[in-house]
Amino acid sequence: MLFSLNQNWVFTSAVISAPPCAFHFSTKPSNSSMLISPMMVLRIISFSSFSMLDAGDSRADALTADFAALVEAMLPYQADNGLFHDVLDDDRTFYESETAEMFAYTIYKMVSWKQMDDRYLAFADRARRAVTDKVDADGILHGCSGSPTFEREGTSVEGQAHFIMMEAAARALRR
Repeated sequence: MLFSLNQNWVFTSAVISAPPCAFHFSTKPSNSSMLISPMMVLRIISFSSFSMLDAGDSRADALTADFAALVEAMLPYQADNGLFHDVLDDDRTFYESETAEMFAYTIYKMVSWKQMDDRYLAFADRARRAVTDKVDADGILHGCSGSPTFEREGTSVEGQAHFIMMEAAARALRR
């Protein structure tokens, strides 16, 4: 994601391995932020007391459309179990829980802000159920890109934190 405060523009994109790209869209924790970053920028520049845009500014609509396009691009990669592979388009990699958490969290938030159609809730709910199934009796979430290298399946504090964020957003939306 690129953001220019001076020029008041935002550009977001997700890369899924396809020519001419030479790399995969991985779901490592930094790449999971590809979902949350545009959502938060939209919230800050459009709907907060720090708003940089006037009401009805088309740039907010464009950012919302970019976010929706990113979610749409991810939908084909959500497995029947609700999760995503560690490398989205590589089914040889493990099912990773953190992207599913952030996917659900951002959809819950965008729907609650009336910036996304509630038809996406079914995909968020499926991801949430899948992630919840990966929490053990001690409350530890498994199936994350594991600390400290994030190169193998394991656990991470980031995964735990994102689980709490996802749960809070889901509960707030349904109040």
